[in-house]
Amino acid sequence: VKNSSFPYYFIDGNFFSSSYKNDFDFSDDGYYILTNSNSLISAIKRGCIIIGAKIKGEEKVEILDRNDLVYLLLQVDKGDEVTFYYNNTQNSEKTLTVTF
Repeated sequence: VKNSSFPYYFIDGNFFSSSYKNDFDFSDDGYYILTNSNSLISAIKRGCIIIGAKIKGEEKVEILDRNDLVYLLLQVDKGDEVTFYYNNTQNSEKTLTVTF
């Protein structure tokens, strides 16, 4: 529902505040972060866009959409080091390296 008269959106079993309206209009390449409650990657906050990732010892992968990110994460094994490339809310490219 994209109607400003509704205070919430219901998508994929989740309620989102209507303040997310502009976030749902995102149409660029990358994986847009709506919320993040994972302390492992807490530096990647709402409004950031994951644009790439690299498992240590592998080639860097461009993240164009959700499917690209999911496919990469399915390849991660316990103990793997992964570097995420993302644009922060000021549109500056940043990296974050985590060990799973």
